[in-house]
Amino acid sequence: MWINGLDTIRFLLAFGVVISHFGKFPVFEIFESNSLILKICQLIYNNIFTGQIFVVIFFIISGIVIHYSYTILKPLKWYEFIIQRYIRIGIPMIEIVYLSTFFKNREITIVLWSLKYELFFYTIYPILNFISIKIKWQYLFMFFFVLSYMIVLINTPVLKMALNKSYLGFNGNYQNIPYYKSVFIGLPCFILGIIISNNLENILKLKVSIKQLYMARLLIIALIILCSILRFHFHISFMLSLNFFAVFASIWLAFEIIYFNANSPIYFFEQLGKYSFSIYVIHQLSKHIFENYYDLDFSFHFVWILKIVNMFIFSLIFYYIVEFPSHFFAKKIIFNKLQNLRF
Repeated sequence: MWINGLDTIRFLLAFGVVISHFGKFPVFEIFESNSLILKICQLIYNNIFTGQIFVVIFFIISGIVIHYSYTILKPLKWYEFIIQRYIRIGIPMIEIVYLSTFFKNREITIVLWSLKYELFFYTIYPILNFISIKIKWQYLFMFFFVLSYMIVLINTPVLKMALNKSYLGFNGNYQNIPYYKSVFIGLPCFILGIIISNNLENILKLKVSIKQLYMARLLIIALIILCSILRFHFHISFMLSLNFFAVFASIWLAFEIIYFNANSPIYFFEQLGKYSFSIYVIHQLSKHIFENYYDLDFSFHFVWILKIVNMFIFSLIFYYIVEFPSHFFAKKIIFNKLQNLRF
């Protein structure tokens, strides 16, 4: 049994990351008015598509799916779990690195930072799952939440950046500090997803009305905009804001899960969600090829639409050539061989 609604959210998040890298559709260029209402709308529109915020929500969903799939739905031995996850993520990563080298464009690999985080989460998950027998997930979250801010405050100039309202050569993104430190900043988000999954049986006993769901959605949109404004206008690093944001995002995701447990999500978006990983990892390559190999003489608005269509085509190709085979290889071939081994 799959958790209804999550695939739709994953598609929307992946598409949001695409928009943050492609640039937004120029909606407000057609307006000549300088009214206050128009400026507010433009401020909201300019700050609602922020890739790193969407990635943090991906981390929460990853925690939900991993714990649900491999501990609750279909328990696996720790080595089976790690090998399967490394194959499923590793093969697409290797392909993206190869394509980046082939086209001599490092921007194609810009999304791999979050996949490296995912690999760390998968590696440490069996250990944390074992520890959770003695220490509740909620306490593990609090420990790593505090640890994440200790790492940020000790290793980064985020406070000076905020006080001086200057980047000081440091933009405040997770990638700005060494990987072995920054992964612990993202880990609390992953654990929040595990907490949702671990309490799923009790969560699904609750009821959420459509009004409550839309209130939760409006709140999370407002918080996305707030975090973006704080980051780009007040120099408040995502390292300071996003773990607090993740707490509210996990509550919103719980609302979505509760609502769609009783109500069917839109089938079309659920199907698109199955391609969300391919959309996420291949969109920079599609952008590079579109901008460097296509010679189109159309309006900017129409070119933007064609660029999105091109991205979907590349995502479908990547899914069927790389992602789906890597899933099949991990689940069928490797799993069957592991069953015949004794550890």
